[in-house]
Amino acid sequence: MRRNLILFLILTGLLALTACDDTTDQSEEKPIIRPVLTLEVRPEIMRSTTFAGTIDARYKSVRAFQLLGRITQFNVTIGDIVTIGEMLAQLDPTTFDLAIRSSEAELDKAQSALRNAQNSEARTQGLVSKGVSSQAALDSAIVERKIAQAAVDQAKARLASAHEDRSYANLVSDINGVVTKKTAELGQTVNAGETVIEIAQTDPLEAIIDVPEETARALKPGMPFTVTLDADNTVSAQAHTREIAPEADAKTRTRRVRMTLDDANYAFRIGATIFATPHTEVKDGALRIPATAILRRGEKTFVWIVNETSQTVTSMIVSLAPSNDPDSVVVTAGLSIGDRVVIAGVHSLSENQTIRLEESVE
Repeated sequence: MRRNLILFLILTGLLALTACDDTTDQSEEKPIIRPVLTLEVRPEIMRSTTFAGTIDARYKSVRAFQLLGRITQFNVTIGDIVTIGEMLAQLDPTTFDLAIRSSEAELDKAQSALRNAQNSEARTQGLVSKGVSSQAALDSAIVERKIAQAAVDQAKARLASAHEDRSYANLVSDINGVVTKKTAELGQTVNAGETVIEIAQTDPLEAIIDVPEETARALKPGMPFTVTLDADNTVSAQAHTREIAPEADAKTRTRRVRMTLDDANYAFRIGATIFATPHTEVKDGALRIPATAILRRGEKTFVWIVNETSQTVTSMIVSLAPSNDPDSVVVTAGLSIGDRVVIAGVHSLSENQTIRLEESVE
């Protein structure tokens, strides 16, 4: 009896140990399920973003005297409306007038010498025909006449140059526009080519805005905008993108966008502050995701792609573009629209890890 009791206890202990081993094996085989926060990858969209900017002229003319001189007359000031051919300023004409009179005197002298040479040639020609003078004397008279003719031509050229210089003493407008800048004053001596006045053509006008690098990549030439005047938001005009700067500013990292106003009225003046809004949503070719989705291994960057059918994750190498936003990154390669990526808890996952979708960010 006692022997049977001992055998029963031994068998009961063995069965209990076996059950514990089975339970341990089952618990070890059960996969760890990690809860994660995910995001579906979509194209970046600029939704009715408004950018501040200014109105400027598309065409500007910088006017300068072509000769050294002292300004004795200024006919315009900043803000004046000017037309083609209107005189803006004038240099002291005294020097130029003296040069003209000197050239005229030289021309008179040269013409007198030419007449004498022509008469001498004619007399020598008559004497040669009578046999009184030699052919050598005639040849010499011909040479003298040609020299005198060359002197006349040279004097005429100097006189024409003096008149041209005199015309340069008058600075005239070459476009219809408004004076936006004066860099010289009455009585000042200016060098040849030194800027004196800047004129802006009032038609067409442009709106100029500076946009972030990522936004600039989404814009295309011809894209329509609505431009609203800051001083009066009831005044607006339509515009289309004309030019997008190919490079970002070294300091601000923004790119300049110029758009031509299609139907601007008198309220839009050069220098006025405006707000420009695109007509439609703008989709960018790049994909933006939170910076928390990036996992770095050495020099490579990865994201976790979610397989929604199997509820597992796999790593994917991605390429990133430079971004000024510390909270997000722009993915240029490795992801496709519609992919779902993990954006929280990326360091606690492993390849083919089973996950539980706690929440999705739209």
